[in-house]
Amino acid sequence: MALAATVPLVSWATRANHTQQCGVLTGLETRGLPRPKTHINRYYLESQGTTILSQEALPVKAKGSPVRDLQGVVQYRGQIPDPAPTLTLQLHVVDTLERPIDQRQLVMLVDDSVRMEFGSMRTYRRNKPGSRTVDQSLTADIPSHPFTLLAYAHRAAFLVGDSEVDLTPRHLEALRALYVAAVCGP
Repeated sequence: MALAATVPLVSWATRANHTQQCGVLTGLETRGLPRPKTHINRYYLESQGTTILSQEALPVKAKGSPVRDLQGVVQYRGQIPDPAPTLTLQLHVVDTLERPIDQRQLVMLVDDSVRMEFGSMRTYRRNKPGSRTVDQSLTADIPSHPFTLLAYAHRAAFLVGDSEVDLTPRHLEALRALYVAAVCGP
């Protein structure tokens, strides 16, 4: 999700004590998961009364995969943390052809035991005229419960059509940091 440069954004100040008392961190600890350290960008759009949390796009280095990187964004009303955040997942994909609807179906696999289907991802073409490849962003909203499972996962993967994206520990840690920031606040 690109933010327009003309929209006035107010960066949040960090309040370290708030996240130290958050129950999500205790839940991570009991599952043997470390406290996330990924920097999360926090913005408050005063004109809309909306908080936006985002992480930097992380590269996907699977050989032969058309997926180049993934990014997570959480958006909610007001400045108070959201106990049930929705993750907007963005995958940057470069293909030789535009993906038909059956190749944009998103499935999430968590810890080799949970499989969730989210339907067709929204698409936005990014390529320039005359390009021989189709550069596109695929976006889907992951509701609160599956996002929570992802935050507590030791292993996870996304399937988009016939493309599989195994999430690395770095990917999982970044998505976990986004979840903690959304639920616990800055």
